[in-house]
Amino acid sequence: MESPMGLVPAPNGDLILYDVQLQRFSRFTAEGTFVESMPSSQRWTLLSDGGDSTALAMEPGSDAEIHLATGEVLWRGRPDGAEVRCRTSPGYGQEKVQGAHLVAAGVLYFACFGEYLLWYPDGLEGRVIVLSSPTYEERLPEESVVQRRLDNQARRAREGGWTAGLSIEDLRSQALPWYGWGGIDAAGRLWLPHLRETRHVYVDSFRLDHEPSFVETVVLRAPTRDLMVKGDRLLGIEPDTSGLGVNTIYWYNLPRGDGR
Repeated sequence: MESPMGLVPAPNGDLILYDVQLQRFSRFTAEGTFVESMPSSQRWTLLSDGGDSTALAMEPGSDAEIHLATGEVLWRGRPDGAEVRCRTSPGYGQEKVQGAHLVAAGVLYFACFGEYLLWYPDGLEGRVIVLSSPTYEERLPEESVVQRRLDNQARRAREGGWTAGLSIEDLRSQALPWYGWGGIDAAGRLWLPHLRETRHVYVDSFRLDHEPSFVETVVLRAPTRDLMVKGDRLLGIEPDTSGLGVNTIYWYNLPRGDGR
């Protein structure tokens, strides 16, 4: 291997690795035994997020879905950022459309600042739906989160010599942006974490049908940072702050969708 750029699981448990320099897919068993190599007609820059039998390959300005068994390109493209309408504005040096993930309904991109957009490359004329974070009333965070944001706004106003324009009622009606990607659970729900502003962590879930819908907000009681969905569980990692290099891992059983 010269420049391995991505490692994804195949449906049977094998591992597929893509080498960007050699333009080659290589298959290994879960134990690391080499099985076969498959050439690629395209030099991709990254391979990630395995689907049932495919993975997402990316290059500047375009993405593609690759069949893991053959290396065949099933589709190729990317939504036009000029057509994307977000509630928030991109940050300095930040692209409007970035960070793609394959999901059952299409391709999910991180968009603007703290939002996600769902793009359907096939059969729906490239339709784009922006997922906006639910509001305070929908997700019911702690009152201290809203008060803290109000205090920060007032402090910045004093330091900058301007008058704060948002009241606590305004802040309650706003939504907090997402900071990260949790993943898709066994029931097909998308989980997206918010930045931890107090001792709790809020994770929102969506159903990713052709008309995505907000399901609920789950509150994690442990101070986890990095989140990952595995089947019907959520893995949370609390980084070490003692200097000893020991991280704490939490496992959460995700709601089954039937009230339990």
